[in-house]
Amino acid sequence: MLSQHPLGPLGDWEEPAIRWAVRQAIAERRFRFDDEDELTNSCVLHWMEVRSAYNPERGAKPKTYLNIVTRNYLIDLHRRRSLRERRNVRLDTPIGDDDLTLGDLIADDALAPEAAAARHEMEARTRQALSLLEGRALEVALGLMEGKNVTDLSNTLGISRQACYRAVDRIGNVFRDQHLHEFLR
Repeated sequence: MLSQHPLGPLGDWEEPAIRWAVRQAIAERRFRFDDEDELTNSCVLHWMEVRSAYNPERGAKPKTYLNIVTRNYLIDLHRRRSLRERRNVRLDTPIGDDDLTLGDLIADDALAPEAAAARHEMEARTRQALSLLEGRALEVALGLMEGKNVTDLSNTLGISRQACYRAVDRIGNVFRDQHLHEFLR
């Protein structure tokens, strides 16, 4: 199959070109990846899957096409990883400059088993609601949980108050859907 491809079988230049693109992306600090070799291998496998889409008649040189495909794949990996990290909000997530964590914001009323079970359920529902938020809405929710007001958040996040209020509306909808009305006061 690969021998019938316009680029022929995988060339000696392709893996080093991918490795160079990965190193460049890491050096520019645009991406946070721990294992360069694993990332390079993943990019090579992706290249082997998509290289058949190369069309020399479109004018791009094979190396240019490889660099574009690799860069886009790295961006996609970075976005997926960032999304996973944002959705995995933990109660030990630090909030602000203090030693305060998200779990500290949930009141510990009593040590009775019923109260502990209710607190555990509330924490789980809060984590679930926060995991449904993305991007700006998640940032605004965490800021509100820190006690910031909309004006402070709009200044901190560099967005308009109108955008903050739209995020607050989205947050309210998610928390209502999760039956967390007590957070909406």
